[in-house]
Amino acid sequence: MVLEFDVRPGAGLLTGEVCSGEGGPKDFVAFFVFYDEAGDPISPPYEGLGLSKRGAYRYIRGSVEGRSAPFSLYVKAPAGARRLVVELSSWNFEGRMAFSMFPDISGAMVRSRAGKTTANKSQIVDEGSFSPGSVVDLQIEIARRASDAEKAYIVAVRQFDKAGSLVPGRIPGLSHSEAVGPYRYVDLRDGDEAAVVRLAFDGLPSAVRYDVRVQSWRSAGPPDARLLKKTHRPDAATQFEQAQSLLDEFLHGTLHSGSLGLVVITATTKPIDAENRLNRPQIAAKTLARLGYRVVYVYHRFSAQEELCAQQVPDVLQLPVDVFSRLYSRIAAFDGLDARIAIFSMPDDVACRSIGVFKFYGWRTVYEVRDDWEEFAAAGVGKWYRPAFERFLTGASDDIVCVSPPLLQKMEMFAGGGRTGFLSPNATFKEFVAAAAPYRSARAGAGSRNAAPVIGYFGHLTEAWFDFNLIASAARLEPSWRFELIGFGAPDLTLPANVRVLSAVPTLDLPGLTSHWDVAMIPFRQSPLARAVDPIKVYDYLSLNLPVVSSEMGRLSELAGCYIYDDLAGFLKCCRSAYDDIASRPVAIPFDADRNVWEHRIETLLGSIMDRRQMTCGAR
Repeated sequence: MVLEFDVRPGAGLLTGEVCSGEGGPKDFVAFFVFYDEAGDPISPPYEGLGLSKRGAYRYIRGSVEGRSAPFSLYVKAPAGARRLVVELSSWNFEGRMAFSMFPDISGAMVRSRAGKTTANKSQIVDEGSFSPGSVVDLQIEIARRASDAEKAYIVAVRQFDKAGSLVPGRIPGLSHSEAVGPYRYVDLRDGDEAAVVRLAFDGLPSAVRYDVRVQSWRSAGPPDARLLKKTHRPDAATQFEQAQSLLDEFLHGTLHSGSLGLVVITATTKPIDAENRLNRPQIAAKTLARLGYRVVYVYHRFSAQEELCAQQVPDVLQLPVDVFSRLYSRIAAFDGLDARIAIFSMPDDVACRSIGVFKFYGWRTVYEVRDDWEEFAAAGVGKWYRPAFERFLTGASDDIVCVSPPLLQKMEMFAGGGRTGFLSPNATFKEFVAAAAPYRSARAGAGSRNAAPVIGYFGHLTEAWFDFNLIASAARLEPSWRFELIGFGAPDLTLPANVRVLSAVPTLDLPGLTSHWDVAMIPFRQSPLARAVDPIKVYDYLSLNLPVVSSEMGRLSELAGCYIYDDLAGFLKCCRSAYDDIASRPVAIPFDADRNVWEHRIETLLGSIMDRRQMTCGAR
């Protein structure tokens, strides 16, 4: 196969994907010849290419098992070059080379020998220079075509030195291939008008400038992309210095704050901010701060290039885990308060490396388990999980705290030696209980006024957990019933007319929005992962005096007002029973509003931890 390109002097890149081969690094080869304006060949060598008796060349790796493999051919057109001829052929592979070509040579068009032209399927959306000590942070919008789906495009970053030569290397936070270099796939799905991609990167050694291109991958046409925002912010080294200064200031302030103690909480999720739906570690951090403790909250970020989060929670210092991994000894050495507790909620290498340091300095260490991480990993979600880390933490920590009986049983088995942990279930907010009070009273005093059950759910609507097939089947079997789903992450599905999907709303708006519901539900797909969960929303539901129909999970079978099903027939039966037993009559579901709020849960947890600490000290 021979291709021709119009070129101008300078660096360029030919990219594409191979759809044949055996995965060998020399399955195929590309030979290059540049021609000047008069049509005469320009003798090699050419920068960036090998040289043999046959001419300038570059090997191309083949694909494996029928999967496409991306490739790129970097060339730098010599002075006077106007045309490039590339001959692609098999080398170590005996079969035919099947490929797609995505050219990017100075914005040229591709021309076959038959003279046909095709539009360039790569678009440069930004280029610029690096500033010392800073990171380039870009937001790029890519419009969707009707046929676009997963991996429709890639966004790739190239970096160049002073001579204009391509600088190879990996960029944290981006995927990497020998063919394309640093890149990120862009998925576009039905219902999307566009995708917004955020990239953050700094310069590789010797790189002085860069460009970023959007390239069609599985899309049929060229990309339609634009740069939405471009900023320069501190790089990882500068951020670390800033974080260290924030920590020193925070610890110094803790000495003079009059706080009850210092608590470290490690988490698997994002920083605490106004836009996040809070999970247990985030809630614990905020609640502890309200109770008079100072908290170091350790959050996850995908790359050290991401900006440090805003410090907007009083008495809480938020540090990314990559920074914490370098500063935990500094925190552990703080001895200004007697009550010092390190709560590890993520069983990773950082927890395993740091727990011994905290124990050495006299901290009480806790492994808090809110999910079955082993099952998360089996489901392909928690790829960071390593069983050995969790088993180490269960043995090394002073205390094991679990949110459900199945998790407690499993962790006690991991710990061995007859060790016992304790339960600390989830809860709801005092503010939610207050907002729910009038609706709870109304339901308990009058019962339902609906002719047929209205059954609702609020929370995450991802297909990975939520059983949409169950709800669709139930809705078809009971067309007079109404199902309402409020939340985020819902897929684009065609559901029966009596199933209504609403967007997520602020938490304190839910009591009013659900005032006409008769029954609440938690229809998660049945799995070991679901059975280990103690869903926070069950406490919200019960505070609203809504009976709860749920798949088996946690300790729900022990709670009054909860109905547990195991299949579609059981789901329908539980919904009817919940409606007949509670919703249709003036019945108050037992719910202790004082004990099932976060303040009580956290105070009880701290009390148990400190009691065990006193027992341990007394035994010594």
